[in-house]
Amino acid sequence: MERISPNVSVFAGEPNGDPLGHFLRTQRLLRAEVPDEVLVLAGHHRPFNGLHLRCAELEHHHEDRCDIIRTACAKRPMSASELVPMLFRRELDAHQMSFAFTETLAHVNRLVRRGEIETVLDGEILVNQAVRLG
Repeated sequence: MERISPNVSVFAGEPNGDPLGHFLRTQRLLRAEVPDEVLVLAGHHRPFNGLHLRCAELEHHHEDRCDIIRTACAKRPMSASELVPMLFRRELDAHQMSFAFTETLAHVNRLVRRGEIETVLDGEILVNQAVRLG
């Protein structure tokens, strides 16, 4: 998509899934396999050129989101719901909140999968805590 990022979310049927990992691998595959000069027929807005640049922008966007989570969790353990307002700063209605939460969880799961944060139990609440890797 030319101007917005697609929603990359974890869904209830696969709560430990890594859709962001799949998305990022797909971005790299697109850059490797599809010529940059193709006309991209996006699902939203208008067609555009510049596939490789857009893939790189989307990868950077998601890495920035992961940086925010790493920084927050380095200060104290945080639940995914506590991380949502750090990634989505505007007021969200209930529909938008569901997308925001599941997308935040996708970033958390990516970081857990990469070994950059770990999931810990705080009482009966699952939270995410930064792990200092040597």
